[in-house]
Amino acid sequence: MKIIIRESQLKRLMNEIGGYDTTDLMAQHGGEVQSTLLILFNQTASFISDLLVGIKSGEMDKENYLAFAHNISKKISNDLSMIDSYVGEIYIDDDFKNHIIKYRNALQKFQNMLRLLYDEGSGLGIEMSKNEIYSILMNEVDKLSSVMEPLAALFYQVHGRFRKRLGMN
Repeated sequence: MKIIIRESQLKRLMNEIGGYDTTDLMAQHGGEVQSTLLILFNQTASFISDLLVGIKSGEMDKENYLAFAHNISKKISNDLSMIDSYVGEIYIDDDFKNHIIKYRNALQKFQNMLRLLYDEGSGLGIEMSKNEIYSILMNEVDKLSSVMEPLAALFYQVHGRFRKRLGMN
């Protein structure tokens, strides 16, 4: 089968940027996707930072650990839903999309562990000591951080690529 297109159609196709008809459309769509994902990421990083500050202060007790597990688990539920709705909207940067998927999977594992510790008044954490909960949380935070650190750097790279595509460099 042969497809015949006019020269004007070919020019229009050649001028598309990453599947977008104009840089304005790319800026609007890509900017929304990137900013939403970055906000979710930064909020999670802030939650984890707050946990680490609380641990270093020595003022957190078992109930604080369990409250943290419960609160961040709720936040992660929202994040997972948002990531699921936005990941399909990443059209150009496959490495970014793959890292977001990897981050999403790491968040899901982190949340599963948090729910085992404490979920709506029940969980294994109720029977555990403060040190046991601390040990589990730190181990899981380390795992999540190993995915978050490269993604943080990639957010900056993708933003640079985005600016370059828009001719903003």
